[in-house]
Amino acid sequence: MSADAPQWLYASFVDAMEEIGVSASRAELDLEARDLIARWSASDRCLHTVHHLINILAHLDELAATAHDPDVLRVAAWYHGAVLNRWLSVRPRNTDPVAGESESIDMARTHLGQLGVSDDVIDRVVELLLFLARHRAPRADLDAQVLVDADLASLAAPPQEYKRLRENLRAELADLSDIEYFQARSAVIQRLLAFDSIYQSPLGESWESAARANLQVELAKIESALRACGASLPEESETPSDADPSEDVTATGTIIIKRRQLKKTLCQEARGDDFSSTEQRTAITAPHAAHTGDADMLKDSASSLESAIEALNLPPTPAQ
Repeated sequence: MSADAPQWLYASFVDAMEEIGVSASRAELDLEARDLIARWSASDRCLHTVHHLINILAHLDELAATAHDPDVLRVAAWYHGAVLNRWLSVRPRNTDPVAGESESIDMARTHLGQLGVSDDVIDRVVELLLFLARHRAPRADLDAQVLVDADLASLAAPPQEYKRLRENLRAELADLSDIEYFQARSAVIQRLLAFDSIYQSPLGESWESAARANLQVELAKIESALRACGASLPEESETPSDADPSEDVTATGTIIIKRRQLKKTLCQEARGDDFSSTEQRTAITAPHAAHTGDADMLKDSASSLESAIEALNLPPTPAQ
């Protein structure tokens, strides 16, 4: 399925990797991009697909003006979904969601090290993956806020697109019973809504009202359906603290890099100009492109309880 990815996507990974500093050649980086695309294209993926990766990168481009090292953020986004996080499928009460990200973190450490990325940059990528797993970044870490907001940007999609996204998520977690899925999903939504603001970056704040409206409607439907079938509702999550208030140290204890560029190593090859920068810019800044293929494939995949939820005819999402 990796052949379905646009050619500029491979080149954008190679460029980002060279910007953060590698000793690997462009040919080696291209092979790594193809391996990552194959992982994002796995047959068990319905939501976290190549289309989802493209949308995260597009939203990163929207927010990149406020980031110090956007290429580090782009690399972290690529590795974030390299291994599908199935934490929601095995979510015991009070378990840290970072547990579901461990395989992606291990893979990122190993692969980035083999490609000649410096230890400080690898540590930063790993730290960013931890923030993505928790959907939260420290107050002092603007770059991490940008990345987390780009990942959560799909929550602010138009109502019909948001419906397709949650149908795709349900299909991706088909191993869960309806009750198990909706109880786990309810807990995640409650946690997101408990934050003073879902989005932390200055530009990401514009998505706040749309995301809250989508989540509130979804939560109401889930709770009504669970009551209708006699299932217990999950306890309300304790209001989460927003982030580490430290101005200089992140939640994992490492110093935040505040300069414009991370230290780079010399590349073995000069950068080539093998694709159109205009084409890349146009393609990657279309925030909600390329969802229709997933929607068509999953048209009939909604669960019986999902159908029951829709039949409840709750009020539609407020106008954006």
